[in-house]
Amino acid sequence: MNTKTRATIEDLYNVEGKAELVDGEIVEMPPAGEDPGYASLKIASRLLNYTEQTGRLARDCEPRA
Repeated sequence: MNTKTRATIEDLYNVEGKAELVDGEIVEMPPAGEDPGYASLKIASRLLNYTEQTGRLARDCEPRA
């Protein structure tokens, strides 16, 4: 019978690069490419424009019911 030792959070901390701990196994993730980087840049840009135009930050907004 072949039993694997389950990875721990400490094992995950020792992995270089991006990885996740899934069901006791470390799953390495590829680095983010251009598309996710571009998307986050666009979101940040829109949020910056909003704060500059309104003088409000997202944390100042009341949630809608």
